[in-house]
Amino acid sequence: MPAAIEAGDFRAVVTGGGSGLGRAYCLDLAAAGFGHILINDADSANAHAVAKEVEAIFASSSSGNSKKTKPRVAVTPGRIGEESQSCEEQILRDCVSHFGGPPTAVVNNAGILRDAAFKNQSEAQWSDIYRVHLSGMRNLTRLLWPHFLEQKFGKIVNISSMNGVCGAFGQSNYAAMKTALIGFTKSLAKEGKKNNVCANVIIPTALTAMTKTVGLQHYTDNAGPQHVAPLVTFLLHPSSNHVTGRVFEGAPGFYAELRFQRSFGKYFAEETRQQPRVRQRPVTWEDIRDNWKDITLFDERADDPSQESGPPRSLKLAVKHDAKL
Repeated sequence: MPAAIEAGDFRAVVTGGGSGLGRAYCLDLAAAGFGHILINDADSANAHAVAKEVEAIFASSSSGNSKKTKPRVAVTPGRIGEESQSCEEQILRDCVSHFGGPPTAVVNNAGILRDAAFKNQSEAQWSDIYRVHLSGMRNLTRLLWPHFLEQKFGKIVNISSMNGVCGAFGQSNYAAMKTALIGFTKSLAKEGKKNNVCANVIIPTALTAMTKTVGLQHYTDNAGPQHVAPLVTFLLHPSSNHVTGRVFEGAPGFYAELRFQRSFGKYFAEETRQQPRVRQRPVTWEDIRDNWKDITLFDERADDPSQESGPPRSLKLAVKHDAKL
């Protein structure tokens, strides 16, 4: 099944699919021939409106759809992240009842904003963001995970934010969840790899009703979410089965991969008559101060720690030098 599955056989779930980026993802998936799309949104009217748009795309073209499968769309209204997990459970039930099986793909896109400077941030503003962006995303993915493993196939695209990478004034709550989501996704990629479950992160930049409140008013209609959607579609498509555990940025006319980078750094070692060895005198804060330039220098020797296998380079250096004594 993993090698032969076609886009038309996919059962894709898009949370927050009733507007903005989520709507764009749904429409692009339909245009690309994904045969089953379940739209979740807290606003039922919006979700059903997008469902009609998806149905219109299905009706106008069958290009790319599996000959064995009739395209269908379904709606599960509700907000993920509630303690009861009733919405997440209903998404799974609706997918099975409408499409004949559990999801093969999920786009965790649902999101809200509760902006406030940290000194003014309430517990509710923190917990609201946590419930939707992190807990709800985790709960839904956890429900689908056993099915992905049993099917030996699954696609997960989690939507993060550049504010999760860089931070933003008044968004410490939002940024924290969007950063945590990256580590969560990379861990799923490692756990799911042997069962052909791919998990990736997208950092979108687009003009939506939500981003108009955070300083993007100068964007034009040419910066709409429809320009980000093709990246999501590709990561769900069977042609990207080799891509997992990675972070991508999508913006109007611009697409790139992001990664963590580590400077070459400074290894504090003693020169002996035999070989460099682990320094016997503990490193002090003055040593850090005096070698700060070397510690923070990013040159051609900088590397990506996520590409390491086994212990980190820092530990390998210590073991290597100590072994030469």
